[in-house]
Amino acid sequence: MFTKSRPLNVLIDACLINISFVLSYVMRYDWQWFREIGFEARLSDYWPIQLTFTLTLLVLYQLDGVYANRRAPSWLDQMYAVTNGTAKGVIIVLAFIFIFRPLTYSRLLILQAGVITIILLGVARWTRGLIEARLRRKGIGVARVLIVGAGELGRAVMRAIVARPELGYQCIGFVDDDPERGATNIGRFLALGSLGCLPDIIGRRAVDDVVITLPWSAQPKIMQVMRLCETHRVRVH
Repeated sequence: MFTKSRPLNVLIDACLINISFVLSYVMRYDWQWFREIGFEARLSDYWPIQLTFTLTLLVLYQLDGVYANRRAPSWLDQMYAVTNGTAKGVIIVLAFIFIFRPLTYSRLLILQAGVITIILLGVARWTRGLIEARLRRKGIGVARVLIVGAGELGRAVMRAIVARPELGYQCIGFVDDDPERGATNIGRFLALGSLGCLPDIIGRRAVDDVVITLPWSAQPKIMQVMRLCETHRVRVH
């Protein structure tokens, strides 16, 4: 899935940033939108600024959590981080131009490149979200989830997983130390036994994520489950 391939995401963003810069150059020098310019400049004259623009944005995106490994983040959350990083990047590049005064520069070109970057990255993330949601509904890229605890909170997590298939989670069942809960299925959700069955379940059923819904009063059990998940390299929530 796209969200798991950070290098691919960075590469796509780098390409879109450079496309934005080129489009901004065309708008500024060929079409001369918004404001006429009295001198000619080749795109190659801008390569130091273009490189600085690209690297600055990618570094700021990393710092602002654009590439954080979150499952199915909302489009608005993604765009907030992208817009915030882009705005700061534009300011930094304009400061770079002000300090070093390159022979060829246009401040409006940088501002336009920032706006186009936000638009292109927004369209790319919207499209990627649609593709990922459709694939997950077909069972592609779905994470297998085990619920620890079948109380009200555990049942709420199960209902949420069913209600949001686009998140890409499949609940394989639950465990609970209560003898009745641990042996009684809840609708489509399988009762897989007590917490003592966890090592065997994780090994046999290819569990990707474990969601702990035990009350805080069961802290020793919670810590035990967390250590077990760490040993088996399973994500725990």
